[in-house]
Parts: sequence; structure tokens; C-alpha cells
Amino acid sequence: MPVSITSQKSNQTSIAQSVDNYKLDGLKKPKIPYRNIVAVIGSFAASTMFAARCVLSVAIVAMVSTNSEIVSSNEDNSTIVETISFKKTYDFTNAQQGMILGSYFYTYAALQIAGGIVSDKLDVVWLNIITHSLSSAASFLTPYAADLGTAAFVILRMFMGATHVTMLATLFTLFANWFPPNEMSIPICLVMGASNLGIAMIMPLTAWMSENESLGGWPTAFIAIGVIQATVPVLFFLFITATPQDSRFVSEYEKRYIAKENSGSMGSKSDVKIKWTQILRSPPVWAIILAKCGIAFGYMMINIKIPAFLEDQLNMSLKDNGLLNFSIYIILFFAQVASAPTSKYLIEKEILSPTTVRKIFESIALVFPAIALFAIPFMGDFKSGVIGALFIAMFALGANTGGDMPLVSEVAPDIAGTLFGVTNTMASAMGIGAPMISALLLESGLEKSTAWNLTFFFGGTIMIISNIFFILFATTLPQSWGLSQNRYKNALSAVITDTGSRRLKPYVIGPDGKMPSISRFSVAY
Repeated sequence: MPVSITSQKSNQTSIAQSVDNYKLDGLKKPKIPYRNIVAVIGSFAASTMFAARCVLSVAIVAMVSTNSEIVSSNEDNSTIVETISFKKTYDFTNAQQGMILGSYFYTYAALQIAGGIVSDKLDVVWLNIITHSLSSAASFLTPYAADLGTAAFVILRMFMGATHVTMLATLFTLFANWFPPNEMSIPICLVMGASNLGIAMIMPLTAWMSENESLGGWPTAFIAIGVIQATVPVLFFLFITATPQDSRFVSEYEKRYIAKENSGSMGSKSDVKIKWTQILRSPPVWAIILAKCGIAFGYMMINIKIPAFLEDQLNMSLKDNGLLNFSIYIILFFAQVASAPTSKYLIEKEILSPTTVRKIFESIALVFPAIALFAIPFMGDFKSGVIGALFIAMFALGANTGGDMPLVSEVAPDIAGTLFGVTNTMASAMGIGAPMISALLLESGLEKSTAWNLTFFFGGTIMIISNIFFILFATTLPQSWGLSQNRYKNALSAVITDTGSRRLKPYVIGPDGKMPSISRFSVAY
């Protein structure tokens, strides 16, 4: 059925008005875009989440020890052994300790997809307010749960894992609304960097508090992180809104700029239907999943099993092990912070296409750590060489903030939370899989050194396979199942030509009312 002249004129008028809404002429550009403040607050929220998760990893040493010996040297080089007694301890067995430490991941890994869907459907600001409040309460209640026994302790840790499920997904969804596609790597890199910085800072702080009985010992560490977490809901309530259009702090210039770069879709996403069949059959999705699994496996291998290897095979002291772990997180933090702006620069200057940039950075994050894992077995007892390989591996891992991290919001901007849940479910499972595979090899009856070598070879192989799949199938092109109808229509009508943005040719909805395939987008990728 032919389209009437009146309908065509109406459509042209609508397109003109849409383009006018993006005009920035005469508007004052803010010196500091408010979206950067949103990124900083989101990063602080992520750092408190990961810090709260890891407090127990250090505190549990004091919780199950009746005393601890600290060896130091006097002025005349004589040895001094100082014994610190812990007043509040428990008789948790090794099995019970493992259950308590692992119980967090039971709910955290199992509920990722559900958390992602919730993040896309509900107000992300209020979700953060509620979840951080509950997580803070869980930190405060930890000493009391320990008094009640193993079962209560496990239940509380599972509860904390459940409260943390939506935190990262809501931040990805929030950033998809606040940041243009070509800037997404910046807030994501800040979040991931802040997460590792939070872990690096809380570990020595928890150890210090646990040993300092004058401050109350290990319970003080949980109270301290609970207080810090309690500030996050206040910051979100006062300064964050789900979209820039709803914020009283955002200039008109920034509102129009963000709307323009995001194809004008800043409204409700209630029209988005989760097309599970298309998602699960999408090669780009599986490229992200396998990349995240490879990164997570290597990360868990280095951070969970390497300390045991250093103590078991190289006789490294617990104190030196702790300092090494602190250094590893700091190195990873700086790498993550450096990788995102570097990838953004390469895209904005059109030195390389966005997809090529993502593949290069992800290859760095997967291949170099794999090489390090392959090399460690050949270093024998060369401790400095092993440490150097670990530093290189962790610095390279940080390149994923310019690789797979921004892809979730680029591929599916309107269901970023859901897709993050899908991909992070598999990545979180590596927190269980990596130690389990390592334990099976170490307890297989093989010679200890041989078992360790196979562990490293297995980890490196997983990372290489993940990288090959990523290179073959990863893309930054938005997928039709990841776009709301509103964003799709605006993208078809808006002409966006600024450097670094998605440049889409204006297609008009056909007379049958259907949208053309995503493949008809003329995207400069």
C-alpha cells in the first residue's frame, strides 16, 4: 500500500525536529561534564563492594587463630618474636572455612542473569541504594553471625553475595544511558580499576585492624567497611539519576550532546523484549563470554593459586606473599586505568576501527598472561623470574578495559544489564572452576612439580583458545536484539556525523511499519 504525501511530509517534519533537538549552537559547554562525576561515584561504589567481599579473606586468619607470631629484628640484629593474642576466635575447621569463604559465590554466580534482567527493568539508582544499604548491614552483622556458628555465617555470606549481584550490572546500565558509545571504555575502566584498588587497600588495612586489639580486633574491619558502604546510598540519592535528562545538575549542552551521541534514545526501555534465542545463538555474545572466561580463569589462577605455588615450591614467606598480592592489584589497577583512554584515543582519532581496537587490547589481555603461565614451569626455583612474569601477566590483564569490558554496552546498549548478567555468570563460575581444576591436578597423585606445571599449562591454553574465538567473532556493531524500538527508530532518522560516533544513514520506516534489518545500518566500524 503506497505511502501518502501527507504521511511523508509528517515523517520529514519529525526527522527535522529530531535533528534540531541535537543542535548545540549557542549552548555553553561545561568545563567538567557531569557524567564524569557519575563515573567517579559509580567507581567508588564498586570499590566498596569488592572491598566488602574481600575483608573476610584476611580477617578469617585472625578469627581462627589463638595467637600470631611476628618476627622482627632488634638494633643489634638479634631476632625478636612478638606474640599477638586474638581475644575473639572460633574453632572453624578447614572445611568450614572453605565453605564460609565460598558461600558468597553460591548466590553471586547463580543470580547474575536474574540480576542483569532486574537491572534493565528497574530504576538502577534505587537498586544501588537498596543493595548497598543491605550489603552495609551484612558487614555490620558479620561478627554476630560468626558468634551464631557456621550455618548462620554461611547464610549471611550468601545474603551478601545476593546483594552484590546487581551492583556491576546496574553500573553498566547506568553508564549506557550517561555516556556516548565511544566513551564507554572510560567509566568501565574506572569501575574495574577502582574495584582492584579497593581490594588492594582493604587487605593491609584489615590485617592491621585484626592485629590491633586496642581497636577491637578483626570485628572492627567489618564495622569500618560497613560505615564506608553506608555512604554509597547517600551519594546515589543526592547526586545520581537514571538518565541525564532527569538530573538537575546536568547542563542543557551535555543533555543534548549525550542524546545526540546515543541516537536520541534516553527514554524508557520498557519496550525491549529479551530475545533469548537470538542472544544465545549470537557469535559476538559467545566471543564476549569466552573472553571473560579466559580472563577470569587467568585472574583466578594468578590470584588464588600462585600464592600457594610460591609458598609450596619457592618457600616464600606469608608476609612476602601478602606484599606480592598487594603489588599485583596495584599493577592491575594502573594497567586498567591506562588501557581505556588509550583505546578511546585510537578510536576517536580513527587510527583503527573500534572492532580492531577491541581485538588488539583483548589479545594483549589474554596472550601475554598465557605466555607468562607457560613460562613459569621452565623457571624452576628462579623466584625473581616468576615474580617478574606475574607482574607482566597482571599488567597485561588490565588491557581488557579496552577489550571485552566495553563490548557489552556497545553490542546491546538497551539490555546491557541483562547481557552483563549472562556473560558474568560464566566468568564468575571460573572463581569455582579454576581452584577446583587446580586442586584435582595437585591431588591426582602426580609429582608436585609436575602437577603445578600442568595447572599452568591448562590455564594458559584456556586463555589462548578464548582469544582465538574473540578475534574471529567479536564486533562492536550494535545487534538488533540489543536495541529498544525507540532507539532503533531514532537511529534510523537521525544523521550523526561527529568523529568517533556511530554514523548512521537515515532510513525511513517502511510502509508496512517494520524496521529494516540491523545489517542495513551504514556504521563506520
